[in-house]
Amino acid sequence: MLSIASLRARARTGAICAAIGLGASIPVSVALDNMLLALTLLLWLASGPRWVEICQLRSAPVALAAVGLFLLCAAGLLYGEGAAENGPVYLKKYLDLLFVPIFVLLFRDAWARRAGIRAFELAMLVTLCVSYLLALGILPWEEPFTASALSGATAFKLQIAHGTFMAFAAYLFAARARTATSSKARILWGTVCGLAIVNVLFMVSGRTGYLVLGVLALLYWWQIYGARGLALATVAVAATGAVALMGSNNFSDRVRLAAHELENWNYGEGVGTSVGDRLNFYATSAGIVRQHPVFGAGLGGFPEAFRAQVAGTDIKPTHNPHNQYLLFGAQLGLVGLGAFLWLLWTLWRHSNHIASGLERAAAQGLFATALVGSAVNSFLLDHTEGLFFAWLAGLACAQLVDMRTDPRADDPGTAITTNTSTTAR
Repeated sequence: MLSIASLRARARTGAICAAIGLGASIPVSVALDNMLLALTLLLWLASGPRWVEICQLRSAPVALAAVGLFLLCAAGLLYGEGAAENGPVYLKKYLDLLFVPIFVLLFRDAWARRAGIRAFELAMLVTLCVSYLLALGILPWEEPFTASALSGATAFKLQIAHGTFMAFAAYLFAARARTATSSKARILWGTVCGLAIVNVLFMVSGRTGYLVLGVLALLYWWQIYGARGLALATVAVAATGAVALMGSNNFSDRVRLAAHELENWNYGEGVGTSVGDRLNFYATSAGIVRQHPVFGAGLGGFPEAFRAQVAGTDIKPTHNPHNQYLLFGAQLGLVGLGAFLWLLWTLWRHSNHIASGLERAAAQGLFATALVGSAVNSFLLDHTEGLFFAWLAGLACAQLVDMRTDPRADDPGTAITTNTSTTAR
């Protein structure tokens, strides 16, 4: 008969495997996400986490910042019109923040971190293959796939999530290509990276993916060459954009449409257009922040405050302004916005201390992705992007706990050279 200690050890192994599995499920299936997330929590609790282990989270500032932001959101339930009705709905969306410390503890072993990143990469390789098969007409544009005239050849997610994840995958593939030990591996990863870039720019209609890909390209070259690489990448990104404008009807149509809608926008106009609606949302949300600058309108107060702002206009009420900065500012005021910015800054600052190059690159790439994605979407409010942020932040920063509290040396096999002139001390 198994002892209690053996059962707890097996439960912990199961929790780690479920957490690794999330890397494959996040880009593919919400239903599988929820199942694996529940399994991760239940098995972690069944493993009997010790207090001394939880105390080690003091050396994981990203986990503490995530929990602090969630607690601030919970405090936002105490005030604001509509708090009882809408507040719990928003708080449920931000629950993923509480999983950051759990992922930190579960991904302390190097093998688990490597397996988690590989699971995500495998899911994106499958997504990439399906997208190309859809574009070539080999697979039909119907369920279970999400491809449509609006989204382009998307596989499992709509264009925003697909473009964001594919851009991030291209960034990881580029890191793999650079650190590969053989020419065949470099060619393989470089080819896959190129196919992912083509997928984002020419096959999918998500403009968020364009922005994320551009910023990740700048980050990648900065990591290698510092300021000189940043300048070269800026030229390369501009040149790539120019080529895409001339060579892709999908890319050029989306960019020109956005430019046209932006040029002709006035507050209260452009209703029903992508850019027009977003600009109306942004301007209205900024008005809420001006009215409630310190603590905001309350976590659940945003819909009512927004409705009051747009009364008498053609702007339709919304619960989501498609901008995480303005959403936190409207809900929790400058205090909430500051807490969110502190979370992002903490992720960036402490990523410089991560010894494993691939995990350091993943953490810095996540920072850049969230920084840009939050400006054009409510990054933490959306299930897929919010869970991705929590999962990868926990995975990438788990090594910091090892470095400071665990004598075991981490596996340096995936290390890549990065710019150290700006490393935080």
